[in-house]
Amino acid sequence: MYRAIYSASDPADRPLIVSLLRHEMREHREEPGFNTSLLFCAFLLAIRRELRDVLLIWEAKNVSFDTLCGLDVQLLVLAGPEETLRFLRADGSDAARAALDYVEQGQAAGDFRDLEGYLAFCRRYLGLSA
Repeated sequence: MYRAIYSASDPADRPLIVSLLRHEMREHREEPGFNTSLLFCAFLLAIRRELRDVLLIWEAKNVSFDTLCGLDVQLLVLAGPEETLRFLRADGSDAARAALDYVEQGQAAGDFRDLEGYLAFCRRYLGLSA
């Protein structure tokens, strides 16, 4: 199903992707570990490059230690690192401040130098490219 959503690339699919991500978040709260379904849903949302989705991806990243490790910081900034930082600063919520600190650390570490390369890696990892 996730591959079909990716292939369709329809903006109208956003509510479905959000619902699927929330479902995966619930599953990961109830069952420890990490599986690629959560990554796939976060990836589907992140590649839409909408700032309004940053905090939901952040929430997914923080479901557990396993999801914190399994969802990469790059998923938070696909709308643009600087744009994401401005968005998080403007939001001002506790979650946004925590995400802001994490994104700033990623930026300082150079994690955003090759976002297109990161996307290519994700597509290969998720079986979306030949």
